[in-house]
Amino acid sequence: VITLPPLRARREDILPLAEHYATRMTRLLKRSYFAGFSRETEALLLAHDWPGNIRELKNAIERAVYRNNEPDEPVSQIQLDPFASPWRPRPAPAMASPALQ
Repeated sequence: VITLPPLRARREDILPLAEHYATRMTRLLKRSYFAGFSRETEALLLAHDWPGNIRELKNAIERAVYRNNEPDEPVSQIQLDPFASPWRPRPAPAMASPALQ
């Protein structure tokens, strides 16, 4: 059994892993090369907590490369929550408890 800390505890691994998955997806799409990530995208990748660990990172990167309509340009858009929707119900605001007298 090999136990690794979660990805959020290994921030230095995020960008090399993202690059690996992006390069692999680029090859699968038969594109000539991977143009990299924009600085904003790199910052977003590093700031995310990655609750799904490496599987979540891999899926997010593969989606971003596949959806990049300008393969000669760095990936500048990434969707971290593929289920995000403006119609998703939001949690109800917390009710203020009445003051005790």
